Amino acid sequence: MKRPAILRSVGALLASLALLIALPSAVIPTATAAEGIDVDTIEMKDGIPTYMNRWDCRSKKHPVPVVMVHGTFSRQANQIDVTHMLNRKGFCVYGANIGYDPNNLVTKVQPDLYGTGDVEKTTQQLHEFVKLVKRRTGSKKVDIIGHSQGGLIIRNLITKYAPDSIRVAIMLGGTHNGSTMSGLTTLAKPFLPDGVREITAPITGPAVSQQMIGSHFITELNKYPNTSPGITYVVLVSPDDTQATPYKQGFMTPVKGSKVYNIDVKDYCKVPEDHKIGHSDLHIDPIALSLILWGVSYSPQKNAVPNCHMRL
Repeated sequence: MKRPAILRSVGALLASLALLIALPSAVIPTATAAEGIDVDTIEMKDGIPTYMNRWDCRSKKHPVPVVMVHGTFSRQANQIDVTHMLNRKGFCVYGANIGYDPNNLVTKVQPDLYGTGDVEKTTQQLHEFVKLVKRRTGSKKVDIIGHSQGGLIIRNLITKYAPDSIRVAIMLGGTHNGSTMSGLTTLAKPFLPDGVREITAPITGPAVSQQMIGSHFITELNKYPNTSPGITYVVLVSPDDTQATPYKQGFMTPVKGSKVYNIDVKDYCKVPEDHKIGHSDLHIDPIALSLILWGVSYSPQKNAVPNCHMRL
């Protein structure tokens, strides 16, 4: 007996979500172009590398604190290649594990993963943390780096909470303009903007559906410009990204008074086709790390030119 169309759509959607959860890169970022640092070799405290959140850290060369924002199914440990590099280069680096939702299947299976909770609440958590960093360091502004959902959280933070607190915003495969998630939103169309959240929340938490193009959250956020005056944006995307899709959807549109570098990493840096830079590689691959280091070091300067070959 043939199932009704609505049931077939629900079944396809749930099957796709199951595949999404099963993908190693969706759960624990896995390098393809670079091996990355072994987390087990880094000293940790309460789930955060011990070289982060040192409140007495001050740097004459890099006086602006750097705040890291992780993505979905993630935590600060997953950004260890970026944070370790910045720490070695003399930056004061801060970050928190945010967006915890204990009520979804993913978290119940792997309880040390964050970034699955409601994006608005996660943004508020980040806002409180940025205020803490500013208060404890005495800095008026921070630089902020976000991977995947981290880009969406940063955009939401700047739009609604702290536009005057950010000097440089770096987005790595950001979903700040929404993602098709390799076609998952096509399957979800009959349920958007609200129904898909009801279906996915018990499995993945609300954050996954909120990042879909056409979701209620993205639709409401898109009523505002995606950049703000006084901030330098460095956006890194890659055609090998199969999670933040279409990959150039991550590009941002400058408004008067803002500065935006939209960088297709493989095209701009003339990366060979067989050198894959996937979604997770955007915070692991040495070429991406070079652009991140350039971003926090030089991007606000007049006529600055992105550098794919910074000394790491």
